[in-house]
Amino acid sequence: MGLETMDVRQIRLPRIPKREVQFLTPDEIQQYVAAIPLRNGPRLYDVDWLGFRVLVEVLLGTGARISEALSLKRSSINFQTGEATIIGKGNKERVLFFSPRALNWVKEYVTRRRDQGEALFVVGRRGKPLRLNAALTRFRRFRNMIHFPKPVTAHMLRHTVATTLLFNGCPIGHIKDILGHRSAAAKHSHTCWTTHQSTTWKHGSPNAAASETASCDPAAEH
Repeated sequence: MGLETMDVRQIRLPRIPKREVQFLTPDEIQQYVAAIPLRNGPRLYDVDWLGFRVLVEVLLGTGARISEALSLKRSSINFQTGEATIIGKGNKERVLFFSPRALNWVKEYVTRRRDQGEALFVVGRRGKPLRLNAALTRFRRFRNMIHFPKPVTAHMLRHTVATTLLFNGCPIGHIKDILGHRSAAAKHSHTCWTTHQSTTWKHGSPNAAASETASCDPAAEH
């Protein structure tokens, strides 16, 4: 045909920029959770806002996806062991490990609720399960309400857990197990999780950022 063609070795594919993973520092976590308005008065909790605070604590204290957290029922959690069995991504069963701090917040929330709803996270007096869209909307509205500098989402909190564990020496394989990215030897992952809760949550973790200045007992705040 007489057509000139380019040597395929001269073709250069466009570079796709790497997406920077966003996460929160311990100070940013403290600022974020401290801004959640838990009370309507000196002795009266706003249960909906308390539920949002507990959702944030659970996401930070388990590394769960928001869909997994919202699937939790009151009866799902073993408060003695700090564990809950859930059906995660890909319809696979896995275990969530709760930090003691997250577990304390869950206990406080369940105790203060007056509804009979079975779901762990609910809205309204009748205890209707909190839906995903409503939870994501709450994150957006709260960020706009307090003019937070970073666009905090449930997924960013999950990145925060992973990044904190990585910075503190947890093997990547165990982090994947904790976050539910693969089927794991749960015993080893749990050891990594609990070790880092007890040693690094106090110094470099998002979930204990407030523990330097405030009690982990929700009832003691504000």
